[in-house]
Amino acid sequence: MKKLLFLAIITIVLQNLVVSNSYGKNIKIYEKNTKIKDFATTKKLAHSGNIEAQYHLGFYYWANKSFPKHYEKAVKWFKKAATQGHAKAQFELGMCYMQGEGVSKSYKESAKWFKKAAEQGHAEAQCFLGECYSDGQGVSKNFAKAIKWYKKAALQGNLHAQLQLGACYAIKDNYEKSIKWYKKAAEQGHAEAQYLLGVFYALGKGVPKNDTEAKKWFRMAARQGHPKAKRLFEK
Repeated sequence: MKKLLFLAIITIVLQNLVVSNSYGKNIKIYEKNTKIKDFATTKKLAHSGNIEAQYHLGFYYWANKSFPKHYEKAVKWFKKAATQGHAKAQFELGMCYMQGEGVSKSYKESAKWFKKAAEQGHAEAQCFLGECYSDGQGVSKNFAKAIKWYKKAALQGNLHAQLQLGACYAIKDNYEKSIKWYKKAAEQGHAEAQYLLGVFYALGKGVPKNDTEAKKWFRMAARQGHPKAKRLFEK
């Protein structure tokens, strides 16, 4: 019964991560990473064939607060840079196809562009490609390939990939590897990972049962407002 309950917890977490990861594009991060500030100069460079400018122009059209969100124009410029091998543009184009922004939604096209960026070492693309293989979106469902791409991203410190990898290994009953990746995410300050580490230690899954260690991780999660962890200390 404990094992079934534990796997149920992990499965729910994995499902929630997929949703938040798929649709969690962060505009603030985009704006922070937009290095070319002069729109007119960026546009001129993009039209002259500058790949980096083409990528940033797509950025401007997608996210910059000073301009309307012209998704179709964003896709146009992302695609120009992506077809010339720009990894970040390939990833953004994959996101546009995944969410149907500026183009008709197509998981097949999304997976195609994620793969191109992932093969160049783009961590976020590797994580999303892992998700594609995990869910069978745009590619044939393949759990081994999902783990392969999650791992590549996780080794680069990608938080979502570490969480996904932890959940994948837990579902496969490989608790030692699962706790390894959850711990990496927990050490980055992720409350859900901290809570799950507490569960591992409380149940003795993948590690010796240790109530002191369990309370430590539960407390860290509770301090960040994790509802289930907070309730443990309200009793």
